[in-house]
Amino acid sequence: MLLECTEGSVLLAHLMQSSITVRPGQRVQEGERVGQVGNSGLSIEPHLHIHAQQPNNADDFLAAAPLPLRIDGQLPVRNSRFNSNP
Repeated sequence: MLLECTEGSVLLAHLMQSSITVRPGQRVQEGERVGQVGNSGLSIEPHLHIHAQQPNNADDFLAAAPLPLRIDGQLPVRNSRFNSNP
């Protein structure tokens, strides 16, 4: 799932199949559920890959420069773990 934001885009990968609750072009608010973390692909546990980047007009989403991303005020690093409060 790709979320378009004012500063760029945020990619959410490995969401549970059929769990996405929003439609393309729909506006979402902070805290709104857009899907559920799943176990798609060849992994042993549910997880989420998240990537933020500057706007990009190229066909290759990952070709643009990355943007810093804070989750609950923390700057995650590779393999960071966050617990959700549903």
